[in-house]
Amino acid sequence: YYLASKKYRSKYIMRLTSDCPLIDFKIVDKLANTFIKKKIDHLSTDKNFAEGLDCEIMNFKTLTKVYKEAKFSSEKEHVTLYLRNNKNKFKISKLKSKKDNSQIRLTLDEKRDFYLIKKIIKKFPKILKKKYVSSNKVIDFLNKNKSISKINSNIIRNEGLFNSYKNEGIK
Repeated sequence: YYLASKKYRSKYIMRLTSDCPLIDFKIVDKLANTFIKKKIDHLSTDKNFAEGLDCEIMNFKTLTKVYKEAKFSSEKEHVTLYLRNNKNKFKISKLKSKKDNSQIRLTLDEKRDFYLIKKIIKKFPKILKKKYVSSNKVIDFLNKNKSISKINSNIIRNEGLFNSYKNEGIK
């Protein structure tokens, strides 16, 4: 992130991951607008957003500090982990979700995630035509169809991060 941002002289860096194919651009826009208004170092979606709708933004100065000060491999791999582990060094905030949808996975890490996303696309085929379907519609569909939402519900959120911690002996 740092090297690419430096090369392209980025003022702001938004982290959107490729394993989140159903990210809602309206959440992304709200995050960016809120970040610029608040004039802070970092803003991320809170834990109540469904996994797969999470995103975050920071300025280049913050990314530079993270790049230079992060020591653990996990802090380098999970780009903004250093920020969360050192909150006292930064002005950070969370974009709050009105509803707790943290039990829903809209990310693509495992086969079960793929099966769930296939069901969503079957329900909302216009996704394949690059037409907008709000995350609220997708979540409402999953809440009304528990058998579908259960397909990947027992996968641990941020399991890769926890594995990184374990490998480094961090609790």
